[in-house]
Amino acid sequence: MNEKEILEQALEDFKEAETAGADNRNIALKCIKFVDGDQWDDSIRKEREQDNRPCLTLNKLRKFVKEVSGDIRQNKISPKVRPVDDNADVAGAKVRNELIRHIEQNSLADDAYDNAVEQALDGGFGYWRIITEYAEDGFEQDIKIKRIPNRFTVYLDCSSQEYTCEDGRYAFISNVMKEREFKTKYKSKIPADWSMQSVGEGKEGWFLDNKVRLVEYFWKEPTTKEIAQLSDGSIVDFNKKIEQAIEGTGLEIIKRRSVKTHKVMWAKLSGDKILEGPNEIPSKYIPIVPVYGHEVNIEGKRYYRGLIYDALDAMRMYNYWRTHATEIVALAPKAPFLITPEQIQGHDAMWLDANKKNYPYLLYNQIPGLAKPTREGQTQIPTAVVNESNFANLDIKDTIGMYEASLGQVSNERSGRAILARQSRSDTITYTFIDNFAKSITYTSKILLDMMPKVFDTERVLRLLGEDGKELMLPLNKTIKDATTGEDIIINDLSQGKYDLVPTSGPKYLTRRLEAAASMLDFLQMVPVAAPVIAPRLAKMMDWPEAVEIAQELNKLFGATKEQETTPEEKEEIGGSSSPPMQGSERTSEYIK
Repeated sequence: MNEKEILEQALEDFKEAETAGADNRNIALKCIKFVDGDQWDDSIRKEREQDNRPCLTLNKLRKFVKEVSGDIRQNKISPKVRPVDDNADVAGAKVRNELIRHIEQNSLADDAYDNAVEQALDGGFGYWRIITEYAEDGFEQDIKIKRIPNRFTVYLDCSSQEYTCEDGRYAFISNVMKEREFKTKYKSKIPADWSMQSVGEGKEGWFLDNKVRLVEYFWKEPTTKEIAQLSDGSIVDFNKKIEQAIEGTGLEIIKRRSVKTHKVMWAKLSGDKILEGPNEIPSKYIPIVPVYGHEVNIEGKRYYRGLIYDALDAMRMYNYWRTHATEIVALAPKAPFLITPEQIQGHDAMWLDANKKNYPYLLYNQIPGLAKPTREGQTQIPTAVVNESNFANLDIKDTIGMYEASLGQVSNERSGRAILARQSRSDTITYTFIDNFAKSITYTSKILLDMMPKVFDTERVLRLLGEDGKELMLPLNKTIKDATTGEDIIINDLSQGKYDLVPTSGPKYLTRRLEAAASMLDFLQMVPVAAPVIAPRLAKMMDWPEAVEIAQELNKLFGATKEQETTPEEKEEIGGSSSPPMQGSERTSEYIK
C-alpha cells in the first residue's frame, strides 16, 4: 500500500475500533474513578455541598483490588517451553526458557505485568507491549517488554474472537509529544494532530503546552510464502538460502507448495502523513498483549468487567448510610443538664462551660428534696440506619465474592478447616483474573518465541543470570567443530525446531535455588534424620555471606566424600539444539562460565 492508502485504511480502522470500544471505555473510566474515591454522583455532591451537608467516602474497594493483585504478584506465571517436532529437543527448550527469563529480567517486565493486572482488576482491561530496539553500544537488537501506563491509548480490532486478540487485523497505540520535539525529530514535517480520540485520552499530555497527537499503527498485510518438505521429514520455509544450505547434505526436497500467510507492518502516523515506516515487525503477531477481567458476550459484543464492577451500588449505599449516621450525630445538640437555677447559683461560669471544657468535677448547691443534676439522654442513631449500613457492607463482599477470612479479618468461622474453606471459595471466585493473566503471559512467551529467530539471528553471546543465581554466558548461533564427525555445526540455532508452551504458576521466587531451599526446610521438619544429607546442600543454596564455606564445614562435620560435596546443579550445563536434531541433547552447547 502507498502512503495515501495506508492513511485511509488507518482512519477507517481507528474509527471502527473507537466506536466498538466506547462502551467498555466509558464503564472502565467510571470504575477507575470510583476505586480512586470518586463515589458520589456530581449532582448529589453539589447539592449536599450547597446545603453544607456532609458527603463522606469510605472507600472499601481499593483493598479488594490490592488483595487480588497481591496474590498474582506472589504467584507469578512462568510458561515452560517444550519441544514439539523432531528438530526440537529438551536442550533447545531449556535455552529458550533462559532467553525468555533474560528478556523479562532485562526489561523489568514485572512492572509491565503488575500495571496491566491492576488495570484489569479496576477497569476490566489493561495492556503491555513488546518492542525491539538496538543495544546502546552495538548493531544487535534486543527484545523488550514495556508497560502501557494509560490503557485508553490502545485500540484493538473489535472483530477478533480470541482472548488474546491474536487474530485481530490491526491495532493502534496513541501518544503525544511536544511540538518542539516534533519539529526537531521530523524537520521537514508540519505538525498535524491525529484528530480522532476516545474516552480516557482527554488529559493525555496535560503537562504539555503545545503538543502533537500521533498514533502507532499495526496492521497485517497478506502475503504468500513457499514451504518445502525435506527427505528427513522436516518442513522449512523454502528460499534460495535454504536451497544452498541443503546442497551436499544428502537431503532432498520431496514436496513444495505455496501458503497464504501475512506479515505484520508498523508505521507512526500524524493527521496527514506517515512519519516513520512502514516497517515489518519481526513476528507474525501484533506485539500488544491484553489482560482482561471478566468477559461477557452480549449479542456478539464483548464487554470487559473488573473485580469491583458489581459492587458499585453497594458501595454507594454504604457511603450514604454512613454519611447519614454521621449527619444525625453531628447535627444533634449536646445532651443538656436537667437542673434548677438554685442548684448552680454561684457556679454559673463553670456550668456554662461544662460542654466546652473537660472539668474534673462540677460544683452545685444541694437543695433538700431535689435530686442532683443529671444529663438528658444523648441522641441515638436509628436502628434502621445501622442495619442498612451493615447490609451494604455485606453486599460489597457478596458482590465481589471475598469475605473476612480471605482478607485476614476475624469472621464467624472458628475451625481452621472452615477458615480455609471460606478462603478457598474467595480464591475460586477471583481465579478468573489469575487465569486470564496466565493466558496473557503465555501469549507473551508465544510472541517472544516467534521473535527470537528473527531478532537473535547472528552469532552473539548473551550475559544471563542462571537459575542458580550465578552469572552465565550463553552463545547463540555459534559455529563449532563436531567432536564426532569433524563437521562444522551451529549450536543454539534458534531457527531450528518447533516449540510450544505450558503455563505454570507458583510462589514468586527470585531463583529456583531459593525455591529448592524452602522445600528442603519443609522436608527437614518432616524428616529430621535427613539433616546430614540435606543440611550442606541447604546451606549452599542460601543467600548468606560465606554460605559456601558453611556448606563445606557441614560436609566435613558429617563426613561427606569429595563427590558428595559437588551438587548436581554445579555439574549441569545447559545445552542447545542444532541440526541434526537427535544429537542436540548429546552435545554440550557451552554455557561459558
